Amino acid sequence: MIERTDEGVRLLYGADVVDGLKLLKDKSVHCVVTSPPYWRARTYGAGAAEIGREETHLQYIERIVGVVEEIKRVLRPDGTLWLNLGDSLQESALCIPHRVGMALVDKGWVLRNTIVWSKTNPMPESAENRGTRSHEYILLLTRKPKGYFYNTWACREEPRVEGEPGRNMRDVWAFDALRDVWAFGFNQMADTGGHVGVFPEELPRRCILLGTSEKGACPACGAPYSPVVDKKHGFDSQGKRWFAAADTAHEGGGGKARRGDRKYQKITSVDVSWKAGCSCDAGDPVPCTVLDPFSGSGTTGKVARELGRHYIGLDLHGDFADNAMRRIFGPEPKLEPEPQENNPVLDLFGGEGGA
Repeated sequence: MIERTDEGVRLLYGADVVDGLKLLKDKSVHCVVTSPPYWRARTYGAGAAEIGREETHLQYIERIVGVVEEIKRVLRPDGTLWLNLGDSLQESALCIPHRVGMALVDKGWVLRNTIVWSKTNPMPESAENRGTRSHEYILLLTRKPKGYFYNTWACREEPRVEGEPGRNMRDVWAFDALRDVWAFGFNQMADTGGHVGVFPEELPRRCILLGTSEKGACPACGAPYSPVVDKKHGFDSQGKRWFAAADTAHEGGGGKARRGDRKYQKITSVDVSWKAGCSCDAGDPVPCTVLDPFSGSGTTGKVARELGRHYIGLDLHGDFADNAMRRIFGPEPKLEPEPQENNPVLDLFGGEGGA
């Protein structure tokens, strides 16, 4: 196993994903953002050890579910899992993302959203009897239906009126309006160290913003700080709160409410402060932890570090480790592991089992 550790980043490359997960402490991760290899899509040269090389799609689904069940142990009860999956096409589409989602629901996971990633520059296909495939899925999974961390104010739709807050995201996402279809392409010019299965940085950026606390977490118990939102409402000429019909809200809220219309209170601004999620009073918060068990070229790690989060990356392929560190830290990373006794990252994230 190859281990790289520096400044809140820990990479464990060259081991099976389940073996790598077993080195991490229980309930030590706030958010998981990952994209496993798709079934029969490509090979990275590790043979049968690679996920995605199974004989049947049912074996692949079973293996993915096994990995996610180990993720359940290291993910905090208030954490979120964002699982990016694409379908595989034999004679028929196999609906693998949906099958995985249902299998995980049967295992006790809660499927809160099925987000469509709509690619603006998909790979061309030569098929003449069907359309070019141009979307994948992101499953938002939690360990419980309520009480998990989700900061809706960290990632909003573009406001219709300048200076006002954007609307709460809907369940259809587009690039300029966060709905269930996320429309963005690949970073095709990014330095990925030869790794071809790379998703765009915008994808983990949204997941991390929504799924982790910008303020951080308790250094003792790991509970994330929660946003406290003070909403400022608009008022009409008589000093009453301004209401608008919901069907006019998407046009900027300029219409008058009609009898029978569903109404909402117009919010003109918000102020966000933070409160501790526990009563430990253990000192200043530490960054929340993001995990990608299929870290590959380090895209999730790069974005996590830019957003001020800690990061743990696992991958089967040891030869990707140094390139991943270069992507995460830039052209001159520190590649030497620090001694464990002086490394708070190892202590926080369960480094006692590292190789």
